[in-house]
Amino acid sequence: MSNPHLVGLAPVSRQQAAVRALLSIAEGVRRRLEGDLGSHGVTLQQFNVLRVLAEAGESGMPTLAVADRLLERAPGVTRLMDRLERQGLVVRTRGTDRRQVICAASPAGAALVAKMLPGVNEVEESIVACLNPNELGALLHFLNRLQNRLAS
Repeated sequence: MSNPHLVGLAPVSRQQAAVRALLSIAEGVRRRLEGDLGSHGVTLQQFNVLRVLAEAGESGMPTLAVADRLLERAPGVTRLMDRLERQGLVVRTRGTDRRQVICAASPAGAALVAKMLPGVNEVEESIVACLNPNELGALLHFLNRLQNRLAS
């Protein structure tokens, strides 16, 4: 029996099905990661900011550089930084150019990232565990091609 709400809609192409599958998978990955991070009181966006800052080390980096390195675009990086600073996880200082704000993970922020990383790594690895090394290599190849397409 056909769905009366879909009457007159064209069938989904393979390209549309692929994009919809990517969106569904991305949402599923996000939910799995957020479930793991939620036990630490951190959102996925906050974790990504803290991860970038922890990788930058004690010298930190400008706010705009953090925004460029995030896995997902966060519309309000400054608001995220405000929240993380209030929680004692981020330290901000003025650079030599007073217009530039340098952000760094505080010792508590770096420790939290170190505590969360094993769980995040486990979730990520469990998601792709169903793929053998050749399939994983092919997936990475195709995803890189799609990423390059979006960047151009």
